[in-house]
Amino acid sequence: MLNIIHDSLKAIGQKSDAEIITTVIIAAIITLVRRSLQGIVMIIESVDLKLK
Repeated sequence: MLNIIHDSLKAIGQKSDAEIITTVIIAAIITLVRRSLQGIVMIIESVDLKLK
């Protein structure tokens, strides 16, 4: 998916912009994944405390 976006932007001739946009998208995905993982860990910890 990201490669398609990157290639289509590169074809337009905005290589630097495409690289920036791709980097921002990847950073956003990493941030979202990290936040959701933290949320999952918090839920597991709270459930674990209730079970004890």
